[in-house]
Amino acid sequence: MTLVFVVWYVGYVVLAAYFPDFMGIRLFGAVNIGLVLGIGQFVSTLVITALYLRYAAKEIDPRAAELYRNATGQERP
Repeated sequence: MTLVFVVWYVGYVVLAAYFPDFMGIRLFGAVNIGLVLGIGQFVSTLVITALYLRYAAKEIDPRAAELYRNATGQERP
């Protein structure tokens, strides 16, 4: 997931830096490809964060709680 996001992010920066004419193509009204891809950066960040939070709650947090119980003999506060 990290590799996919880094490639997506660097790709956006490269397009913006070296292909401004492409990024400036209007899709409708004042909305161009660069704006849509830029908003896509925010959306993809939120989606990746939500997926990670769900994964962590199901997989990582229970394991961490078990390790804490084993190490201290107590439940996590």
